[in-house]
Amino acid sequence: MVDLLSEYSGIGVVPGEFDEVRRAGMIGDYVAGNISQSNPANLMNVYWNGGYWIHQYYSNKYHLRFIAKHLIIRSPFAFLYKNKKYLKTKILKRLQLLKKIAKDLEKIDTQEKKIERAHTYIKEIQNLYTHNDDKFLLFDQPIFFNTHQDVWPLIFDPFKLLVVYRDPRDQIAQLIKENLLYYDRETPTRGVVEIYGEGRIGGITYELDALLARMRNIEKLQTALGESKIKLIRFEDMIYHYDTIVGEVEEFLGLDPEKHKVPLNYFKPNESVKNIGIYKQYLSKDELQLFAKSERYFYEKQVDDTHGKEA
Repeated sequence: MVDLLSEYSGIGVVPGEFDEVRRAGMIGDYVAGNISQSNPANLMNVYWNGGYWIHQYYSNKYHLRFIAKHLIIRSPFAFLYKNKKYLKTKILKRLQLLKKIAKDLEKIDTQEKKIERAHTYIKEIQNLYTHNDDKFLLFDQPIFFNTHQDVWPLIFDPFKLLVVYRDPRDQIAQLIKENLLYYDRETPTRGVVEIYGEGRIGGITYELDALLARMRNIEKLQTALGESKIKLIRFEDMIYHYDTIVGEVEEFLGLDPEKHKVPLNYFKPNESVKNIGIYKQYLSKDELQLFAKSERYFYEKQVDDTHGKEA
């Protein structure tokens, strides 16, 4: 969805995942009153470390590390980077905004004023990444579905929320493919192993339970917000029914189809279709039986993964 919407003029994009609100000890916890000894404030730590989002998005691509206001180029090929000036101005300004809100939230004592300050921060980010004619600023994964439900809609208001979800068989197969199935179980004392067991069956059951819990939270959110504010879209529909989904997204957001300036430039269904049905390569028949409890999140009309036709 990020790739698709990046093809439209009139939409600014915040690069990387947007962590400032959702992560522990960040803006959402400040506003919700969740800062405590067991959940300490983290905004200034993130500022000094250069930000979660910088490490996620920029470190792998540009080999950069940011310390406070100083930009250190670690790569010997730094002279090849054509957009160093952009990185310096955008990211350093963003770090300065983060430092400012961290100090302000420490001083504010009412939730109403904290919400107002957080809302102002979103506007400041908007000013940083949009132009005068932009209708939207696109945030990638700005919330967790089970946290800050009472405050994040006020922080981001006005907003439209698009949720893309995937066949859980493929989603968990992707974890196996990327060697992430045991990511949350590497420390046995955390309790996951004791509850779900050590083998693949245990790992798949754990990931599936977590996925289904997330889907239930999304459904609750959809009921609370209403269909005018949140839209759920299957990843598979984006591939097999591209034109229909593009039209629905444009209608939901109120986008002019003429603003779709570079269609298929970033989001390429012919390439993404390769990610559908990968479970056949990674899951056994016994493992597939575990997914019976998630069937309602599959297609109501089952899709033939080979030919892309409704069966």
